[in-house]
Amino acid sequence: MVVKNTILDTLKNTLALYKATFKVCFTLALILAAVTEYFKIYAFNLGFNQAIQQYLEEGTLSQDLQGNGTLIWLAVVSIILTVMVYALLVCIGGVQSQSPDSAFSKVKFSQAWLYFRRRFFSFLGAFFINAVLWVIGSFLSLIGIWLVVSFTFVIFPVILLDNLGTISGYKENFRLIRANVIYILQLGFITLVLLFVKYLAYLLFSGLGGQAGMSFGIEHVVLVFVEALVLPFVMLLSVSAFYELNRRDDMPIKP
Repeated sequence: MVVKNTILDTLKNTLALYKATFKVCFTLALILAAVTEYFKIYAFNLGFNQAIQQYLEEGTLSQDLQGNGTLIWLAVVSIILTVMVYALLVCIGGVQSQSPDSAFSKVKFSQAWLYFRRRFFSFLGAFFINAVLWVIGSFLSLIGIWLVVSFTFVIFPVILLDNLGTISGYKENFRLIRANVIYILQLGFITLVLLFVKYLAYLLFSGLGGQAGMSFGIEHVVLVFVEALVLPFVMLLSVSAFYELNRRDDMPIKP
């Protein structure tokens, strides 16, 4: 008799994907984390936070930020890399899930790149919609964030691996999760725990080097490595959840 896999089974499947694709996923996440961390350091040293507050209160922007090409360039590169790495991690997980018994290879990466190219712009739309939803959720307390993370958890694999458009992807996303609300809420909770651990690491190590200077110190290296370890696992967890939801969807309906 076919039965639904549990959250523990999903975590085991994710761990297997994580081990099989670790080198390539970690490398991609490491590059992204290094760029975004340097962007944060550079923006902080320019007084970005204070400048935004000043702009909101007075409507004027600091001279240090006006026309700052490096800051703009770093921001654009960070955004582009973030979108690309998120999509590639999902595609890599999808390809490996389809043939888990063989090692991840250049051929599989080529297949993942094909998935990436095929639905990148649909993914891009979903990425920014999710970003807006996550911001809205952040204003609704921790419960709001939990609900938004949970109910958008598999949207990326739905679009990239099911070859759907943005709107049709959201429709399929909600169709898959409506009969598995408890399961998806559990996944959202696990994701929040992982993000909380990452945040604790950030608080712990961000104070080691003080607030002065532009140096990329040991504390930033640690933060980059923590991000590079956590991000692939979360993305691969969404892939495992996507395949489990599809597996449940294919099960016979009980009379």
